[in-house]
Formats: sequence, structure tokens, C-alpha cells
Amino acid sequence: MIFKCIVVEDEDALRNDLMNELSKFSEIEIIGEAKSVDEAYNIISVKKPDVVFLDVKIIGGTGLSVLERLMYNHLPIPFIIMTTAYKEYAPDAINLFSQYNIKYFLKEELAANWHSQLRSAIDSLISIALTKNSDDTMEQNFLFLPKAKENVKVYFDDILWISTYGDSRGGLEIFTNTEKYTIDYTLDKLFEVLPKSTFLKIHRRYGINKYKVSKLDSKKQSASVFILRGEIIKRLDIGVTFIDEVLKHFPVIK
Repeated sequence: MIFKCIVVEDEDALRNDLMNELSKFSEIEIIGEAKSVDEAYNIISVKKPDVVFLDVKIIGGTGLSVLERLMYNHLPIPFIIMTTAYKEYAPDAINLFSQYNIKYFLKEELAANWHSQLRSAIDSLISIALTKNSDDTMEQNFLFLPKAKENVKVYFDDILWISTYGDSRGGLEIFTNTEKYTIDYTLDKLFEVLPKSTFLKIHRRYGINKYKVSKLDSKKQSASVFILRGEIIKRLDIGVTFIDEVLKHFPVIK
């Protein structure tokens, strides 16, 4: 299995080193390089690679903006292996394009051990490509969230509810049974990532995992859901404009 590859990196020395190291792997065929958002978008849209090694911060913007342009223009998005010098920039790209992202590397870690790091990435690429070829309905069932300066895997099934905090324009708290994660997202932005079959927006400030609801209180002009977290039951009121749509997901047999 051979993957056509493009390398997007704005540091000339690092880009050359990465291309040189990748050329040592028989599974990789390098078909292009870029160092800016515009260059990356143009070469990816024309050459349609199988995989892109994509720097998070590049000339003219971010690697994420390249992927967003491809998506906006209905162009195919290749598998992505992210590289970054700034760990805090990785979650956006990982989460928003999780179905395409294979791995991400900190540049200093990658440069410290080229062969083993790239071997690991290519092995993951082969595994995912084989799985995708055999099952194009494969769905991502997790995302990565920041916790104590690390990015940890959180499965969708473990999320109980999401609520905004502070300025409603941004900032979310994501609750599981044992953890609370704080991210700089809007609720609308996060719901682009979450599976619609599992998560519901019940208020402009709340979203829930509908399978975690243990009790429903429904009246003519108001409604609430209750979710058990440990030994505590959390009540979340459903917004008036959301009630009719939300209640469709919780049929009551009388």
C-alpha cells in the first residue's frame, strides 16, 4: 500500500528534514509541499493526496483553515497527520476533523526520533485506511479534550451534558461521571463534532447525551431533564423554544 503525500510546513529546514525522512519509507510517495494556507489549499485541491503532514500554524493562518476551505468548497479531505510546536492549538483540528486525523506530533518530539515516530504514524495510517476500505460507515466515537496540559481521549458515551459558562459567545464545561473539562468552544461549534444520534441541544446554554437522561419532567409550558452524575442528580431545564423538538426524543406512554 502506497500513500501519496503532501508536506505542509512553513519552516524550510524542518520541511526538508521531514520530506527527507518520509522518503525513506516505501509506503510514502511525496507528491508536493507547501508552506502557506493558499499554497496548501491549491496543491491539495489539485493533486488530491491520500495523506497530508500538516503544520497547525503556517503562513497566512492555520492548517485548520486549510481543511475548512476544502470542506466549504466540497473538496475531498485527505488523512491528516498534524505537527505543531504549540500543544494548545492541536485540539481544534483534532476534534473538528477527527474522522480524518491519524495522529499529531509535537515538532520537538518528532525531530528527536524521526524513524520511530513516523513508523508509528504510517502504521496507524495503514490500519485506518484498511479499516475504512472495508467499512466506509466507520464512525468516530471519541474526541480529545484538554486536561492538565495534556489532551485526553473522551468517549462520546461517557459525556453526560455540556453547559456554557461566562460569556455565552464561548466557553464550555463538559461533564462525565468523574471529570469536568473546560474548553474554549461555542455550543454550536461543539455540536458540529458530536453525533446527532446521541446528543441534543435542549437550551441555548445546554446540550445533553439523551441516553443519560434518567427522569423527564414535562408540563404545558416547561420541561426539564434529570441526569445522574455519581450520587448527584443534575436538573437541566429545557428552553421554551426547544421543548417540542426535544420531547420528540422522549416518548411518554400513558
